[in-house]
Amino acid sequence: MGVSQHELEKRLDYGNRKEIEFMYALNETINDANINITKTIDKFCCVDYKVKNELNKKCVYIELKSRKDDISKFNTLLIGKDKLNKISKYYNNFVVILIWYDEYKNMFINIYDDELLKSNTNSLFSNSYDIDISRCKKSDMKNLSEGIKKLLNSGETPQPPISRGRELERTAGSFC
Repeated sequence: MGVSQHELEKRLDYGNRKEIEFMYALNETINDANINITKTIDKFCCVDYKVKNELNKKCVYIELKSRKDDISKFNTLLIGKDKLNKISKYYNNFVVILIWYDEYKNMFINIYDDELLKSNTNSLFSNSYDIDISRCKKSDMKNLSEGIKKLLNSGETPQPPISRGRELERTAGSFC
């Protein structure tokens, strides 16, 4: 049973609107003229934002999954297999922050690593992974912003978790 073209367009409109709202809220919370947040222009790109420190040229990428439902009530968070496969292929040398954010301001964050590709396939949507919510950190816009600033302003270049393990989480602080 597929999704109608109308329903697909409604979902894309909702996602696009939420991505713009999130970008402005994150930019306002970061409040640093040297950190630039840009929205990716290809609507089929596997990440939504590039966050770059213009002084030292360090950057991280963000993929936002906007949800209408209260995600804090779920044991797993859904993300497309194709999206994670593309992140693994095209962004494996970069830090990619996966964020699930809902209408109730619940936020869960996970820094991408290839272990996520071993997640269970969703029973209803075989083209998606169920990410165990216990792998993610509950956060908010303030902690996310502080973590991003720590990553981008630290003395070393942010490295993806596959090359540095959990050291990245210690550098970024409590947001990841």
